[in-house]
Amino acid sequence: GWNQSDQLGHVEVLLLDDDASPDIYQGLENRIFTPKDRPALQKLFTEETPIYFHLDDEWIGPAERQDMARFHCYTRLLAPMRSKNEIIGWVELWDTRQKRLFSPNELRLIRILANQAAVALENARYLQRLHHTLEETTALNEVARALASAQDTQSIISTVLREYLQVLRLRQGYVILFDFNRKKGIINTLLEDPTTANTAAPRGEGFQIDLRNNPIFTRLMQTRRPIVIDNVRDPAWKAPAPLPPGADPTGGWAGPNTRALLIVPIQILSDIQGAIVVEQTQPHRTFERSAITLGQAMADQLSIALQKTHLYEMEHLRRQQAETLREVSFIVGSSLHLNEVLEHILDQLGRVIKYDSAAIHLVEGRYRRIIAGRGFPIPEQVIGMTFPNKLDESEPGSIAIHTRQPLVIGDVQTLYPQFADDPHRHIHSWMGIPLIARDKVIGLISIDRREPNAYDENDVNLALAFANQVAIALENARLYELEVRQWERELEIARNIQQSMLPQIVPQIPGLEVTGRILPARQIGGDFFHFFPLKENRFGLAIGDVSGKGIPAALFMSVAMTAIDAQIGDSPGPGQLLHRLQRTLFNRLRENKMNIGIQVAVFDPPSAGARRMTLASAGMISPVLVSQNTCRYLPVSGLPLGSPLPGLAFNESTISLAPGSIIIFASDGIVEARNEAGDLFGFNRLEATIRDISPSRNVETIAEHIISSAQTFTGKAEQSDDMTVVVARVLPTPPAG
Repeated sequence: GWNQSDQLGHVEVLLLDDDASPDIYQGLENRIFTPKDRPALQKLFTEETPIYFHLDDEWIGPAERQDMARFHCYTRLLAPMRSKNEIIGWVELWDTRQKRLFSPNELRLIRILANQAAVALENARYLQRLHHTLEETTALNEVARALASAQDTQSIISTVLREYLQVLRLRQGYVILFDFNRKKGIINTLLEDPTTANTAAPRGEGFQIDLRNNPIFTRLMQTRRPIVIDNVRDPAWKAPAPLPPGADPTGGWAGPNTRALLIVPIQILSDIQGAIVVEQTQPHRTFERSAITLGQAMADQLSIALQKTHLYEMEHLRRQQAETLREVSFIVGSSLHLNEVLEHILDQLGRVIKYDSAAIHLVEGRYRRIIAGRGFPIPEQVIGMTFPNKLDESEPGSIAIHTRQPLVIGDVQTLYPQFADDPHRHIHSWMGIPLIARDKVIGLISIDRREPNAYDENDVNLALAFANQVAIALENARLYELEVRQWERELEIARNIQQSMLPQIVPQIPGLEVTGRILPARQIGGDFFHFFPLKENRFGLAIGDVSGKGIPAALFMSVAMTAIDAQIGDSPGPGQLLHRLQRTLFNRLRENKMNIGIQVAVFDPPSAGARRMTLASAGMISPVLVSQNTCRYLPVSGLPLGSPLPGLAFNESTISLAPGSIIIFASDGIVEARNEAGDLFGFNRLEATIRDISPSRNVETIAEHIISSAQTFTGKAEQSDDMTVVVARVLPTPPAG
């Protein structure tokens, strides 16, 4: 793999010859490379084409020569992996037996394989990012459920820490709360790695860290941002002496086996009250940006829990209001769609604080815009209003935003004459609460009453707690919409990549007319078809169906098509090709609990006016032969690739095709399509559909008719599987001369 920004490469996959000793190559996997002092790598990136070189070539660098000598390599072949006109890595082949020259065909093949590997790698990385996003969303949902439940604060803190560590795949961390009066940090909740925990260490829940002149605490309070410490032994983080017995140099921030730390501040309002600390106990690992972002989201949620606790302690007489606030926060946070979130906010605001009118303002670059409102005589006059996003002391919303503090005005028309005119003339009491998410002001909630002096300190506290919930929900909804749009763009790119792997032009085969049509159930899917020429003027086609849908199926679809291209060099028969694919793909399919149905047909050149077709099938429905006004299924069957049966065989059937014969190959997504009543399209309807269209129509029209008929049958029912049809017609042989 290649990191463009860091100009570093690393080994992602290492395949060894069966005769090679693994001990010789120990340390090569996960090794980091840099083009500096490596002329071969520099040449690869400059020429962007496969290159090879030998151990005794004078132009290679000392580092490259040393690597080759160390691993007994005589010849190295490097091929760039390209995606979206950018090199994302390279493929290397090493010959450890002899000095070797590569033919143009071999270089062409390695270029094709490298490009296919690049597509697979990009898809795998995207799937990994998607999976990681799903894990983060699941963790945040678990925390949100804990916040919305009746759990005590200690349980919520434990849930936040546990879910955060689980997403990061770490086992050790703690939550620390600051006692500013005593200048101590007190570990509230601690989770330790049972495999590395040191029972002799003094650290535990209740353990105190001296914050006086502590460099970590000082940096945290100065920057108010997460801190990443890659090496806890770095003198820059050393706490002042004397240290408690057995404490680490940081004064207790790190455990005895800790290598790196991520410290995320917990802010309540604008004050840092503590931190979430996660510890890396493995060497040579640090924390990525995604871990920091997720930590900030977790800290935001935790700050909500701590602030609620503070409110409960201060407001014993308002327990019912606090319970209402909890219910409201759950409802507001129950959706990630921005318009729904705005409606929830305005609906639930009235349960917390009585108001006559209210508006939600959102900061958008240089301006602040009212994006939702309720209670105004003419809402259209209010929604859409904009204000410059700069301090303007003549406008109360601007003051609340720039001071980051609630602002309450007993009679706003007295201080701000513009409120005496429409659309605000009904307003006297006015309260503005800034919406702050991740230490950034993202907007404002303004709450109004007709009577003067309607709001007191208790209302401000409740509005503030509500606003903190709303800010997170509003920001999450906004980010979700951005993420969805990005996801849709990436899925469209993935769909275009997948479409580009299918045949782009209809092959011109003398005496044979073929076409294919796919309708995926999602933007990307697992169905495919492939056309390929073979030796002696034979022609092959394949139709396939990967189990499942979406990205996993699409990844294995690309793997299957690549494997077919890699196995047809010596023009194998259909059964032999399926046997090779089973052997090549079996382990990967079983590891991922997937299988692939593939049907292969090979057409011989015409002989005496007829053409012979040889078929083999692995888990696909039988093709249909239309000939002389008859319609019948051809006798070919077999288990899909990936089936765990020893000695799995793929039998071949040979059929003689007269001119005018039509062969229709289809995936099970056609016959298993269901309508809104749950009825199957089925084999009988497929036969009827084929009979409906004249055999004289071209193959494109026949394929489109079958797909359209299945779509019409399903109506408004959701398509549950990809639909694929391949049609081949034997044309009359033109007379000689």
